[in-house]
Formats: sequence, C-alpha cells, structure tokens
Amino acid sequence: MDAKQINDNWPTILHILRPALNSDKRSATEVLTALGSGMMQAYIVKDRAKGILVTSQGYTKGKKPKMGLWVMFAAGEIEGGPKARVETMEEIMALDVIPLARDRGCKEVVVEAPRWWPILKRMGFKMAPKPGGMTLRKAV
Repeated sequence: MDAKQINDNWPTILHILRPALNSDKRSATEVLTALGSGMMQAYIVKDRAKGILVTSQGYTKGKKPKMGLWVMFAAGEIEGGPKARVETMEEIMALDVIPLARDRGCKEVVVEAPRWWPILKRMGFKMAPKPGGMTLRKAV
C-alpha cells in the first residue's frame, strides 16, 4: 500500500491493527507516521485471510549485519478453528512473507512475537534472545 492508500484507509487499517498495537510500545500515530514515510510497509492479505501485514526492512545487528525483513504486525481474521488458523499462518509466511523478503533483497526474516514460535519453528525459524524478549529468525 502506498502512503495515499494508507492515509485514505487509516480508520479501517487501525481497526484491524488495534489488537496488535495494544501489545506494542508504539502508538497508532507512530505507526501511521512510519507507514507514511516508508519506514514501515503495509500489505493486505485477502486470499487466505482478511488482514494486514506490516513490515520494516533494515540491517540485523551482530558481527555480520545483513538485510532483514521484520514482521512488525500481523492482524486480521482467519476463518475456521485452531488447525485452520495455524495452516493459514504457515501459508502466509511461506507464500507472502518469505517471497517478499527475497524480492526485497533480504537475507533473513525476523518476527518479534514469541507467541508465533509453535508455528514458525516447524518452518525452520530459530529462537534468538534479545534485550527484553526473544526474536524468531529464518535465513531466506
């Protein structure tokens, strides 16, 4: 989504993102500003779910920094029970996020939501400690 689409659709986007924003230190205004400036990117997920992915791209920390794609927020609705939700989340990562990272020249996908661990570990993500929590990482 470009900046105009984000501004024009912000009330709907905010409604979808609100549950994810409630557990984050960033305010809705900060996220809107980051989306508008290009520091974060928003993608509509509509085939397998009805939602929004928000990503950010940058260099990883460490001895050998590399370009990474961070999944900042993933929010929306998935129909079905727990098994359908897990399968849909796996599909979104495999068919949307990982190809997006590759297309953007990233060498790693980073997810800062340890609650995704049960799903992402089956996809080859590794858990890595960070100050104040954990990140889930996968080389692409």
